[in-house]
Amino acid sequence: MAEPVKDKLAPIKARIEKQNGTVVENVSGEMELDDTDANGQPRKGPVLVLKSIEPGSQLKLAHPRPVIVLGSISGQVFGAYTVKAGNLLSGRLEGARHVEIMHKLGSIGDTNEDSWIVFDVTSDPGFFAKAQHSLDKLEVLEREQQPQREANARMILMRSVKSATFELKIYITGPNKELKPVFTVRPNNKKNEVDLNLKDLLRYLIGKTGSQGSDLNLVERFKNALNETITESLRLSSKGGIGAALRQSLGADAYEPYVESVYDYLLPKLISLWFEMTRHYTQQVVDHLCAAPMVLDVKGQTAPFYQFEYPHWKFHVSGSKIVPEKVADCNVSCQLGDDDENMRMTYTYVSEEDSFTQTKDFSYSQMRNRSMILKEGSIYLSGDDTPVFGPELEQAAE
Repeated sequence: MAEPVKDKLAPIKARIEKQNGTVVENVSGEMELDDTDANGQPRKGPVLVLKSIEPGSQLKLAHPRPVIVLGSISGQVFGAYTVKAGNLLSGRLEGARHVEIMHKLGSIGDTNEDSWIVFDVTSDPGFFAKAQHSLDKLEVLEREQQPQREANARMILMRSVKSATFELKIYITGPNKELKPVFTVRPNNKKNEVDLNLKDLLRYLIGKTGSQGSDLNLVERFKNALNETITESLRLSSKGGIGAALRQSLGADAYEPYVESVYDYLLPKLISLWFEMTRHYTQQVVDHLCAAPMVLDVKGQTAPFYQFEYPHWKFHVSGSKIVPEKVADCNVSCQLGDDDENMRMTYTYVSEEDSFTQTKDFSYSQMRNRSMILKEGSIYLSGDDTPVFGPELEQAAE
């Protein structure tokens, strides 16, 4: 009987390896998986466990990857965004979004020893791979920020350009290749007025900086783009207006003494705005990922005794860090109903502000081929728009 099993496994293993994946015989104890391919690059394809993840063992992935376990999961899995297993007996899944059980979820053997599984899917900021690039950029921009008091900065600017005989303007190229002024200073202006469209200037410079290269030299490329833009714009400004002929007689570089002054005035403002815009974008990405549902899908039978819990998290981008805030702990336990045709599920929600319990009976036929959707502290069944358990039902009852 061994040969037919090996024959079935061979094409599965070949398919995983073709997808730049990893095949593991069994997980016993602690296993940290950070293997590389023939080119020395991290493997990001599926991880196939031919047997089981044994009780008390840990499978830790260096990069988010799908995990397929042909046997049972009784240990812990960290960093798998999808998990497919023959059975889920007990343990912890951290980083998983979609869990698919091919055989059954529930009590072990014929006993009422219930399964216990923890979905701790959003407690690790490393899960937010899509936000990581923005976090890296935030860290670089945070180091580059310079405090600047507008009144002092403007006074220094106006003193340094008072000898200019022309309006200092900075231009950007519009969508139709036309020149659009985004910064104007009139020397000897008694009100010290500065016309500045900082957002348009920043967007133009970011586009000019380009996305090539690492975040480490991102700011240097940005500074070069700013300096080039100021230099070219002031050169154009000095060519026109009253006194252009005099300036030409004094030399073509009459604008150069003012480049550094304008640069020093604008750079701190641009870096500060760039940081805030990146932080806002990163927060939107994190909120979107945090709100994404987790799916528990049982393809086989659901045994009568099991329970699982998952924390409801929110995340805040503070500086260049993701700061987690646990909103509540959510627990769902299942046992036999009043008869053999029904199962009873109990949902418990515990937060600092509120705690409550909800109980419902479901027929086994009703639960067949249904997925449980875990989203923002509530429990949905696939195909339903309203939750079967959750805080909003408690609020409606009040």
